Amino acid sequence: EKEEMEAALKQQMMALVQEKHACEQHLQSQLQTLKDKHSQTESAFKAEVAAIRREGASWERNAKTQLALLQSEKEAMDHTWRKRRAQEDLERQERENRLQSELLHLKQERLELATEKESLLRAMNEASRGEQVAKDQLTHLKAAAVRDAQAVGQQRQEEDSREIVRLKSLVKSLKRDMRHTSKEASQVITRIRIFAE
Repeated sequence: EKEEMEAALKQQMMALVQEKHACEQHLQSQLQTLKDKHSQTESAFKAEVAAIRREGASWERNAKTQLALLQSEKEAMDHTWRKRRAQEDLERQERENRLQSELLHLKQERLELATEKESLLRAMNEASRGEQVAKDQLTHLKAAAVRDAQAVGQQRQEEDSREIVRLKSLVKSLKRDMRHTSKEASQVITRIRIFAE
């Protein structure tokens, strides 16, 4: 009975060893499968990482190129902008100087016009006063001329009357004295004609 038990135990132990061996083989197979899968996954991962790195490097190169182009364009635009700004500042300064000069010229002209206006006003006032004085003098002269004309007319009329009287007396004298020479008679007649004219 002891031997049977030992034999049974040996059989059980052999079965356990075989089962252990089978389990070890199964586990070793699964481990190898896992290692193969891990190796494949790692290779794929490394390949994907390498592709990503290559793509990243390409993108970085493109980005650097684009950045350099943009930087160059920005510098060109800045240069153009500074140049245009300087030109605009120069043109604005020239316009301001020209406007300032025109303003100064206009102020000078306005001052000259104001002076000329003041002179014209004084001249007009003086002319107005002179005109009034001239009118007054003309009125006075007209009145004096009327008075003088009246006086001269009266005096002339008196002289003419005296001359007529004298000539009438002379004619009567000539009629009385027909013996005067022809020359004297002609002189008297000439004087009469001159007076008549």
